[in-house]
Amino acid sequence: MAQVRIAVSDKHYQYLRQRAEQQGVPLDQLVSEIIEADMSWRLKLENDPMSRLIGQVDDLFDTQDADKVVYGLHAE
Repeated sequence: MAQVRIAVSDKHYQYLRQRAEQQGVPLDQLVSEIIEADMSWRLKLENDPMSRLIGQVDDLFDTQDADKVVYGLHAE
């Protein structure tokens, strides 16, 4: 096992700390679980026959822009 030291924003740290507390796990375990879930999801996508048919979609669409795109509204 490797030890890694990372720097995160205060906002990200608070999120991780609260989530770890809610799940009753140490912060390092939570981060490992998040990484493992991401790896598992990517593996499922790689093995999904539909994904192979359609290909990879790199969509940079920000969901916060949905109203602007769908309704032509501008954020205020």
